[in-house]
Amino acid sequence: MVVKLNSKKKVVLEIRKLLIGVVCIIVIDYRGLKSIQMMEIRRISRGINVKFIVVRNTLARLALIGTGYESLIKVLYGPVLLVFSYDEPNSIGKLLNDFSNNSVKLNVKAFIFEFSEVNVAGLDKFVLLPTYKESICKLIFIFKFPLKKLICTILEPYVKFVRLLNIILLMKKNVSI
Repeated sequence: MVVKLNSKKKVVLEIRKLLIGVVCIIVIDYRGLKSIQMMEIRRISRGINVKFIVVRNTLARLALIGTGYESLIKVLYGPVLLVFSYDEPNSIGKLLNDFSNNSVKLNVKAFIFEFSEVNVAGLDKFVLLPTYKESICKLIFIFKFPLKKLICTILEPYVKFVRLLNIILLMKKNVSI
């Protein structure tokens, strides 16, 4: 009995450690998902800093108390998969969206982004948001394009002058031959 209690306490502590630094959490009903598909999701998720865990709902409830994620407690019933994202908030959504397109449609029960619950129907829109790197690239492009036009406009008289000198030089060479 003591061994079981200690192992349960360890599981609760592990879940609390997983909650440190998490950007978003999704609770998924994984009914209909085969173990091979579960292993495939876990394999893909390792590359994008996402953790998947299946744990007893009672232990998950105990771990969530006092963490700011108490709103998840009401959806912890039946077979659930807890998904934690640490880098990009939409990386989970993209992963699940890609996986659902290729195989079983996963039922998302709850979605929390930075301690606030987001409507599950809004997950599709959330997936379409650009990642941090994509946003930076777009921002750089937005800044770069007008700057490039300005520089080209400023340098154009000098470029035309050099072209004119080049044409004159070519004409002199042709005349002297």
